[in-house]
Amino acid sequence: MGTPVTGARVPLMGWSLEVGDLRLAHFLATHAMHLVPLAGLTGSRGAVRATAAGFSGLVLWCFARALMGLPPF
Repeated sequence: MGTPVTGARVPLMGWSLEVGDLRLAHFLATHAMHLVPLAGLTGSRGAVRATAAGFSGLVLWCFARALMGLPPF
């Protein structure tokens, strides 16, 4: 991870806008555990698979960016 220069942060959450921050990936993974079962309420396996695949890709992308020291946005 890098060292922040200006201390720019996301309001309310406090995630760094300058360097990698693992808290974003953790936040997304935690909320995926809420939304994937909700997708199951549709009764469609495709909806569950698409939601799980989408969240998995997003979490992995954010995690990789954080490990490289890149800002999330």
